[in-house]
Amino acid sequence: MSARLWISRYTVPPVDNGDGTSTSTSVDDIPRLKINGDHYNLGQVRLYIRYNTGRLYWSGTVNASAHSGYAGGSFGKKTGVFDCAAAGRPANAYAQAQDVISGRWSPRVAVRVGCAVL
Repeated sequence: MSARLWISRYTVPPVDNGDGTSTSTSVDDIPRLKINGDHYNLGQVRLYIRYNTGRLYWSGTVNASAHSGYAGGSFGKKTGVFDCAAAGRPANAYAQAQDVISGRWSPRVAVRVGCAVL
């Protein structure tokens, strides 16, 4: 079976100051992209977010390991990249992963990145 890849979203929780109060920033509630995958070999997986032109936007690595409910090596990597998806705004980029051991590439998953965050 081919390597699977999917995107989920997360937000940054407020930081506990240790004194009963918490601190957050104005961008904490903006969703960020998390890259998830399964059906990989156990070991290193390279992750990429590229603009549709092929220019690199973000990259990282993660170690795929066994997790109950997922086939083969699986992972979830929080990227810190803002999810810029909006109605009527087409994807301008894609996420893709490469299994380092086998050299296999996942299918591309469309995303929207690079929005202005104030």
